[in-house]
Amino acid sequence: MIEASAKLKFILFIDAILFLLCVAGLISIDQKAKLPFELSTQDSLLSITIPDSNPYGLSTGDKLISVDDFKAGTIEKTEFITDRKNIGENILISVQTKSGIKTLSVVLANYYSVFYLVSTIIVALLFFIIALFVLFKKPEMKAAHVFHWASIGLSAMLCLTWSNLNMFDLVSKYFFRTVLHISYVLTPALFVHFSLIFPSDNTYKWRKLLQINYLIALILASVSIYVFVHTLSVTSDASLDNYLTVFNYLRIYLIINVVLSISVFILALLKEKGKVERQQLKWLLFGFLIGPLSFVVLWVLPILFTGKALIAEELVMILVCAIPITFAIAIIKYHLLDIDEVLNRSIVYGIVISILLVLYSTLIGIFVSSFHISDQSIISAAAAVLLALIFQPIKTKVQIFVDKKFFRIRYNFRKELNKFTSQIKDFNEVHSLGEYIIREIDNLISVEKIAFCELDNYSGKILITAQNNFDQIANKSLRIKQETLDRKWFQVAAVKNKVESEANISTIFQNTLIRWEINLVVPIKSVKDDLYGFIILGNKKSGLRFTTEDVDLLKDIGLNTGATIERIKLQEQLIREKLAAEKLEEINKQKSMFVSQVSHEFKTPLTSIKMFSEMLLHNERSLSEKSKNHLEIIEGESDRLTRLINNVLDFSKIEKGVKDYSFRELHFNKIVKNVIELMHYTLKMKGFILESKFEEFNDQICGDADAITEAVENIVSNAIRFSNEKKEIIVSTFSNEGFACVSVKDYGIGIDQSDINKIFDPFFRSENARSKKIEGTGLGLPIVKHIVEEHKGKILIDSLPGQGSLFTICFPILPNNKGDSSEENINY
Repeated sequence: MIEASAKLKFILFIDAILFLLCVAGLISIDQKAKLPFELSTQDSLLSITIPDSNPYGLSTGDKLISVDDFKAGTIEKTEFITDRKNIGENILISVQTKSGIKTLSVVLANYYSVFYLVSTIIVALLFFIIALFVLFKKPEMKAAHVFHWASIGLSAMLCLTWSNLNMFDLVSKYFFRTVLHISYVLTPALFVHFSLIFPSDNTYKWRKLLQINYLIALILASVSIYVFVHTLSVTSDASLDNYLTVFNYLRIYLIINVVLSISVFILALLKEKGKVERQQLKWLLFGFLIGPLSFVVLWVLPILFTGKALIAEELVMILVCAIPITFAIAIIKYHLLDIDEVLNRSIVYGIVISILLVLYSTLIGIFVSSFHISDQSIISAAAAVLLALIFQPIKTKVQIFVDKKFFRIRYNFRKELNKFTSQIKDFNEVHSLGEYIIREIDNLISVEKIAFCELDNYSGKILITAQNNFDQIANKSLRIKQETLDRKWFQVAAVKNKVESEANISTIFQNTLIRWEINLVVPIKSVKDDLYGFIILGNKKSGLRFTTEDVDLLKDIGLNTGATIERIKLQEQLIREKLAAEKLEEINKQKSMFVSQVSHEFKTPLTSIKMFSEMLLHNERSLSEKSKNHLEIIEGESDRLTRLINNVLDFSKIEKGVKDYSFRELHFNKIVKNVIELMHYTLKMKGFILESKFEEFNDQICGDADAITEAVENIVSNAIRFSNEKKEIIVSTFSNEGFACVSVKDYGIGIDQSDINKIFDPFFRSENARSKKIEGTGLGLPIVKHIVEEHKGKILIDSLPGQGSLFTICFPILPNNKGDSSEENINY
């Protein structure tokens, strides 16, 4: 990591030096001088084109013989001579005029316009910014580093081009041109290198080619630098001609490397089958066709053969901008735009504009030659109107031609996929979805037969939901083996000769597909690879093979359809669950109503039993000891059964949300003592020793006496129920931080920590309790929790398995003074 950071800093340091060098180069370009008239090559001589203002008495068509005592052989030679002078200086020229050879002194003018300088600055900055952006975005990628240096090289070629050799003395005279010569050969070599490592690294195959190419670049740069230095030191016609010849070799080397890079990209595109890599290669080719190829065809080659470029230098720079932009998109975000759409539109409009230009020139030529019209403005206007009228029909025809010949598609991939995706999201039923899919696919890719099949994942049976002309399989029972389904290998499968070789498909089940006259099978699956069915297609009506674009479109349709079916099935499941929940809720209501009614029915006779047993017990004199004991059992069991019924009734009210509490001022200790008295029978029958500790404190609370009594009763009942051999219970009351508390301590089976949070759930029974066959309904603690919460109290639990439990419930105290404590042991 540290090494990578140091390397990056070093690269930035070199970039900073080159940037400053480019700034100095731009200043030098601004001071580049030229002769005060335009030159063109005519019959191996330089012909002069005179501007409107002419202080020198020259005429357009005069021939330039010499400049500063050097023969004016070519435009570039003249440019090199004037580079040694400054703007505003006088220079001696010889001109062949109609009256003879004329020697005169002319003042040198500005070579470049402000527009050119501004364009150069913008383009050079663009190269630098994109080079740094790609480097920082992909610092680990070798191709990003090569692209970075190639972009910096292009910037150097623009900023350090031929300029004023006197601006910075030795720096501009030698150093600027040295860097220019190096960048002129190193930059195309870097682009060849880039073409061999992106999108796939193939340098291991072409390592020697790269080494030889870089060696040639080094030799050419060295020779050109040497010849340049020699030309400056020994300036003569021969040395100037030698330098220009060597510089032309640099141009030839640049042309060879551009052609080589494009060839490598084209070969890679033809061989590459991966969709991502193909998209990246198309972006690279697009950039090369617009940038370097245009530069070579419109600038370098014309200068080599005629000495003059076909287009302005500013336009060349704009075209060259395509290189960093398209290359950066290919490296970082190849799917930013649909490259196929970009190429399609570029080819269409290129052909249309070419046709219109030819027609325009032909029409004007015919009219001028036929009718001998001197004023061409009317003809030009009429021709322009005519071309505007026929533009759209020509464009439509060309678009169809390009789609068919170059792209082999009749639909816009992205547009159709977006349309399809937006349409299917409204479907809520699989059958109608299937019918829509086969109809839309048939409209896009016209086929002889098509079917939409659902898969039953439990049985592996394939069900034909919708079909068109696939009658031979409509009534057949098709099944996929379970082990095949478990593998989840499904991808687009096809008959080999029915799909383009570049398409990414599976060729399994060839015999089965051919037997059923199926050419293409597209799986319908979710992003999790859950298979829902298939789209199966027969022959194309056109007789053509399915293209890579067809396969990619169908694959995406299969995935989108899978997502839609997944949503439909989820909706159906939610509806089923909702219906089940509603049914369960209705059953619960009926159950609660039944329990409530039965409990009330039980309560009436229990009240009578308890009332008569109490009446008999009050008449003790007439009772024998045995009868008295039997009546106490009846009364105690009636109380126990009443508590159980009360729990059921209270829980039913809590469940319905209709449980009400009657709040009033109470003495907490008194309630706890009453509970102990109420539990007297149960404690006695079970043989428990209950130790009670009542602290004297301000025990006034605001609450529902019956509810609090019920809560304490449930806690004590649980202590009795879950005790082991040691039948001791300690009940204590005390105050704590403004709360009146009662704690119930037992020495029973205890509670596992994992069950602590579950014991307040209705009907919960721990595994330990079930294994020991301890009776209970699981309603007591949920009722206690509800009572305590409604009273703004709290419940505390301290329990260890096998050592017993300590339950503490607390209720807010109404403010008053505290007292002392007292203890009492009660044996039953």
